Amino acid sequence: MSLDKNFKNLQWITPFYFINNPSEEIRQLKLSIEYIKKNLNNNFIIISDYLFLSSIVNSNIASPLKFYDSVSVPNLKNPFYNYYKNFFIAKLKKNNVVIVYTTSEYYNNILISIFFDKKCIISRKINSILYEHNIKECFLK
Repeated sequence: MSLDKNFKNLQWITPFYFINNPSEEIRQLKLSIEYIKKNLNNNFIIISDYLFLSSIVNSNIASPLKFYDSVSVPNLKNPFYNYYKNFFIAKLKKNNVVIVYTTSEYYNNILISIFFDKKCIISRKINSILYEHNIKECFLK
């Protein structure tokens, strides 16, 4: 099973949730890609370990960061935390981003605990990989 024609010769195995079932991971990724493509009416970013998703769905808005790990995103105690948070939010506002897609609980927690107040985000789980977060209300304050 191939995810995309660009990956036709790739032996797909990731070391995380689907290590014993790579075909299910590919199936979930395909469902995620189809969902995102059907909902292109809003500007969005994707926060994910699957860095190729934006190119497959032809997103023209890049996420402000490539990685969202503890090295790239300053924690609340870091003196640069507010600077980074303001930078991130300004980039989303500039591009009129309304939807943020994430592909794990880890990224959901970063989005909510570091960048936005949980009260202004409408989140829903699309499938076992994809989450959709509407952040429109976060910018109305």
